Amino acid sequence: MGTSPFIGAGQFGLKALEYYKTFCLKPSNIAKIYREAYQLGIKALQLVVSPPTIEALTEVNLDFHLTVSIYGDFEKALRRLERFSPEVVALHAEIADSFNLAKIRECLKAVKRIGAVPAAATHSPGETIPFLDSKLGEIEVYLAPLNRIGAFMEPSPEATLKALKETSAKIVAIKPLAAGRLKPKEALEYVYQFADSAAVGLTSRKEILEVLDALRQLGISPQ
Repeated sequence: MGTSPFIGAGQFGLKALEYYKTFCLKPSNIAKIYREAYQLGIKALQLVVSPPTIEALTEVNLDFHLTVSIYGDFEKALRRLERFSPEVVALHAEIADSFNLAKIRECLKAVKRIGAVPAAATHSPGETIPFLDSKLGEIEVYLAPLNRIGAFMEPSPEATLKALKETSAKIVAIKPLAAGRLKPKEALEYVYQFADSAAVGLTSRKEILEVLDALRQLGISPQ
């Protein structure tokens, strides 16, 4: 389960403001979705660290498998997260896509210190993944935009797919529904040709059930 709607991410256009008011300003609404998803069988979160998402996670107190993405003050956010025992910790795209190797190495060192799997989120997988693989070779998981229509796959869908195929790291697809433009079954059927997992932003019980039904039809576990 992804995070983008809960932080009012810009890819949703005009709907981003509605999401911001519904979730960012009311973390209890995020907590409600977390509970419903967990009860229905989704036991993993891809969490972009922010005050409302952390407040909601604290409220529900459920043992989700956590893949987290951190921006801003990395060390401070990581200290806040340690009590949730995140399994995978990703540098947010604002860090990973900067190509600032000194900063990236510093953050990866902090991730390894707490025993989490080092990861990176990117908005430009076609450029960032080859760069980090060649310069570091330490990233074990990439969170990358991936969807059937090529939306948000920078600098191009072709470069993105090439990078995903050539890296030895695991891939978590983000934006698999292209901000709501694709239906879950067609979207996930495509994504799982290239990725090991997918994070889908869900905002209601209806959406959760729709995704679970798509996974069932495709023979894929929600966990």
